[in-house]
Amino acid sequence: MFGLGAKSIIGLDIGSSSVKLVEAEKRRSGWVIRSFSSVTLPEDTIVDGEIVNHAAVVEAIKNVYKESNAKSKYVCTSVSGSSVIIKHISLPKTAPSELEDQVYWEAEQYIPFDMSEISLDFEVVQEDAGDGKMDILLVAAKKDFIEKRLAAVRESELTTEILDIDTLALANTFWENYDVNQDSASVLVDVGASLMKINIVNQNTTIFTRDVAIGGKNLTQEIQNKLGISFQEAEVLKIDACTTGQIPEEIAPLVTAISENIALEIRRSLDFYAATPTQQPLNSVYLCGGASRIPNLANMLGEMLGLQIEYLNPFAKVTCSGREFNEEFIAAISSSAVVPLGLAMRGVE
Repeated sequence: MFGLGAKSIIGLDIGSSSVKLVEAEKRRSGWVIRSFSSVTLPEDTIVDGEIVNHAAVVEAIKNVYKESNAKSKYVCTSVSGSSVIIKHISLPKTAPSELEDQVYWEAEQYIPFDMSEISLDFEVVQEDAGDGKMDILLVAAKKDFIEKRLAAVRESELTTEILDIDTLALANTFWENYDVNQDSASVLVDVGASLMKINIVNQNTTIFTRDVAIGGKNLTQEIQNKLGISFQEAEVLKIDACTTGQIPEEIAPLVTAISENIALEIRRSLDFYAATPTQQPLNSVYLCGGASRIPNLANMLGEMLGLQIEYLNPFAKVTCSGREFNEEFIAAISSSAVVPLGLAMRGVE
């Protein structure tokens, strides 16, 4: 959303548990991924989307860039969490020359921060929304929050060309890979380590978003406390259960409880959406993110919502180039490549 130019761009996803990078290019046949790399972050390096351990993030960015062998030094990265606000607002039809000022003044009533402390951007979703109104997608984030991201990238000797929002990058990947019915909406859910991002989209725009502070880390901490082991040991147990679907008996109740909590938060988000005036019927829920593979989550969610549940496949139409992209590798990264791929796609408008 916060664009600075138009160069060959790589997608850099600075998540709460890892930094992921995708280099992709747009060809006549469609998008092609040239490289994907990921580096794990130490525990509590990023909390609620905010960088706490700056040095660790800088080191991880340098390492993930080196591993990727990417050619460009221009990146599109993103932010999420409670310091980011995404809202649809309705404005009277306004001349383009006056629109920025009008959006700014209207935004004050929706943003719970001092306007001098935020960066704001917007996109016209619908110029004629009826009754002499236009529909605007408003995005705002605290300046100091943004600056921490930009500083980490800058100190890694890369240049931030575009600063986007995680949920919007999620939608970019979805639209590139799926055909969407114009009369219905889809629910995109990225279940990360400590933050779950929900984006309800129709054929061409975001309708509703919500970030929830819950994710795979909650399960890791429950396993750690239950078994009296280290966080790293608990993380290995969790990942093994998510990968194989085999759940040790002693942690089975913990897995069920976390799956239920995540499913309830998704249902609560859909209840909020149902109360909005712009709602469209929902057709499917698409899951992604490393923690989306928590055993039984998809089944529990399907029973709770009565909707079709799928795992979002970022490679449904996007192809990969390179010997490392064998079938096993593609399957392993499919859940975690969604956001960085969506960021890389912002390099071509």
